[in-house]
Amino acid sequence: NFKPNSTQSLNDAIISSKFFHAIESENLDGMKGKIQILSQKIIKKLNGNEPWKFKFFMVTNDLNPLSIESSEIENFRRCYDLEIFSITLSSITEMFSLRPLAINAKLVVDNNSLLSFSRDNKESAKSYIIKISGDELIRITCNNKNLRKTSTPLSSEEENSLLNSKMEFDLLFDNVRGLIVKSRFNKNIFKTLKNDPYNFFMFNNGLTLVAEEIEVEAINLGKKYQITLSNFQVVNGGQTLRTLHMFNNLDKQNLKNSLTRTELLVRIFKPNLTDKDIIRNKIAEYTNSQNSISLMDLKSLASEQIQIEQFLAEHKILYIRKIGDIGKNDNGFNTVISMEKLGQIIFAIKGFPEKVSNQKKQIFDKYYNDIFVTHSDVIPDLDFFPTYIHTYYRLRNIYQGYKQYKDME
Repeated sequence: NFKPNSTQSLNDAIISSKFFHAIESENLDGMKGKIQILSQKIIKKLNGNEPWKFKFFMVTNDLNPLSIESSEIENFRRCYDLEIFSITLSSITEMFSLRPLAINAKLVVDNNSLLSFSRDNKESAKSYIIKISGDELIRITCNNKNLRKTSTPLSSEEENSLLNSKMEFDLLFDNVRGLIVKSRFNKNIFKTLKNDPYNFFMFNNGLTLVAEEIEVEAINLGKKYQITLSNFQVVNGGQTLRTLHMFNNLDKQNLKNSLTRTELLVRIFKPNLTDKDIIRNKIAEYTNSQNSISLMDLKSLASEQIQIEQFLAEHKILYIRKIGDIGKNDNGFNTVISMEKLGQIIFAIKGFPEKVSNQKKQIFDKYYNDIFVTHSDVIPDLDFFPTYIHTYYRLRNIYQGYKQYKDME
């Protein structure tokens, strides 16, 4: 019985007082089944010597929570000594955040390897440009959170852990691309790391990070700075980062022989809370100079695309949002579909099969909202997406069975 912009009813809370009164008076007349059995257990607990408190959760499919500061609710709370929690659709969506858990790290740099800046003198939040060694970059971006928090020289045991570590995949959540495996830039990165690590700094554009908090503390009488990054993401340079980790995993000697001698430029931004999403996307777009970013790349970070990915995963369909990405783990998936291909399928179903090829770029520009978003910002016909995808592959397999089709290919 959902109604847009609805608010939890005060009457629903007051009606619940009948239950608390029954528990308090130990009169369970009218109750039966599981409710009666559990109520008897509650009464038994309350009559024991252990301390117990009531927590009352109001869970409804309304959009807005009940004001628990109202006088009626306050009297209700005092009458039965309750802790009251209001849970609605808005709070449930916050609980099931699409974003990964916050990733934090610490590092130490020389005082001549750090440059701070802000947009004006009044702005307290500063951003930084630092010079960092390859092995340190591997450490602060690896999937071992204990190593990420270690800013002192690594012990032999920690060094072994770093050799066997992998990249923290969630760091690229806000990056517009996955790994482009056949890119010539990856080969150049490998070649420079192996043969000319000292000049890597000059040949590579470095990385761009966005962090929720950046703390910089002078240590060792100002000779060094300790930097603490809270909830940071790599928005540009993901290809470089993933290639560095692959190079580290390729040979255990690479860390000592090459990565410790490699230095990179890293920009660390702290956007204002009010414009952080806009700034993050602009940083991703403007700082990428190796390959131009298409509209499809930018749309890969849209919330509706992430929701589609999660929904299709429940149907054993691997949804590829980013170019070159194959997901964290493709085990258990029966079907694979790219964001571009799904857009073409839906565009054809909406009555424009003749445009899915010659106007393919417009799917993520002019026609994007008509294909993926409705006027109420709800994904259209989401439940039908698995059927669309399976029907596409079934028809494709039929066509591939015809000789004429094979000749055309």
